[in-house]
Amino acid sequence: MDFNISDNTPIAALTVGQLKELLPSFLSLDKATSEERSNIPEIMGKSECCQLTGFKPSTISKYMNERSIPYYKSGKKVLFKKSEVLEWLLSNRIQTTDEFIKEKDEQLTRRKGGK
Repeated sequence: MDFNISDNTPIAALTVGQLKELLPSFLSLDKATSEERSNIPEIMGKSECCQLTGFKPSTISKYMNERSIPYYKSGKKVLFKKSEVLEWLLSNRIQTTDEFIKEKDEQLTRRKGGK
């Protein structure tokens, strides 16, 4: 039986054989992305920053104008430090629902205990 797999095919509809056939291509995509990111130097220009973050140059420029992304400027040359950009990317973590509920429960417990 011939089965065509498209972007709309639910994963649950795939056979084990089809999944095994597709898995190496997924892994190679992840590996290429990791390799590309590891090849980016610690001190980089705007194009490498775009490669690292996945943002377009106009978006990086917008963040620079807002002074939200950490960067350095020497004359007309703009430089970014890889570790600082990665830290910036991960700085606005959103709580999971469980973490939010736990925090609110603890706040409520402290209020009740304080009275």
